[in-house]
Amino acid sequence: MRNNMMKDYGFIHSFVKSLKTATNDLNTLSIEDYAVLSGFALRINVHKDLCPSAMSVFDWNLLQRGAENIGFEVEVISRLWHEEQLEVERREKAYHVIENSLNKDRPVIVWDLSVPEWEVITESNDTHYKGISITGQDVQLIKEKLGRREIPILHIMSIKNWTPVNEEESYKKILNVIINHNEENESLPDSDYKEGYKAYDLWINKMSEIKEDDWESRYYLETYGAMRKLADTFFKNLARTHSKWHKISFLYSELADTYQNMINLRNNIEYPNNIPLIQNLLKNAKAHEKAIYKEAKLIVQTI
Repeated sequence: MRNNMMKDYGFIHSFVKSLKTATNDLNTLSIEDYAVLSGFALRINVHKDLCPSAMSVFDWNLLQRGAENIGFEVEVISRLWHEEQLEVERREKAYHVIENSLNKDRPVIVWDLSVPEWEVITESNDTHYKGISITGQDVQLIKEKLGRREIPILHIMSIKNWTPVNEEESYKKILNVIINHNEENESLPDSDYKEGYKAYDLWINKMSEIKEDDWESRYYLETYGAMRKLADTFFKNLARTHSKWHKISFLYSELADTYQNMINLRNNIEYPNNIPLIQNLLKNAKAHEKAIYKEAKLIVQTI
């Protein structure tokens, strides 16, 4: 079941689908709820060369905040690559937290179990952790390698419990994510990356340099396309009972359609000769993201 979830969620952001996979039995929330309430369906980060690292280059405090905005109480143990003095202490603490969580049959979300993405630990023995990869495959990691693999960052999240959130408070948080993200209040000090609607400029520019089939453009289109589709479904449902969300719902629907059109072009035999068509659609996507941001600023003034 858990393996199938990770596989079937495809290109959805790895933290979102790992969190959903690890906690599916705790609530009846949909993957759309997870994606939007956590904020990840509302964000876009782009590297100037379309490096896949853009999906993980942000303030990782947003991970805990996103889980808490869904209603989870969590415990996070982390260490960055330059914090060598904390390595032993944090890894030993992570061992303890993981064991406690697994003893309660609660999987743990972990960074870089088999690839530099968020994945899920489900079992433990004397020497290894067993878990589920981003593609739904069974994988294992030598315990001593925790936080010391391809990208030496330790980050584990243990789920303590879940409490339903107040809907009106959730809506305010959604709006604030849209606003803060597009005003670059979440950004890190690295000029190679850009977030929010302005990030599309880096994407459009890089597409001009692509002369052959590439993985990077597909990864970006599939991931952000999947997340915008989840946002589209979420806001359609919300707009049915809350009229003030009608315009944002319409904009996300248009945005999701734009991404699907770009994905179709990207998968067409004419690619990369049809890149100018994709660039025009990226400009449309940027305009929709900017319009969503402006509408969010108007709505937040009314609640």
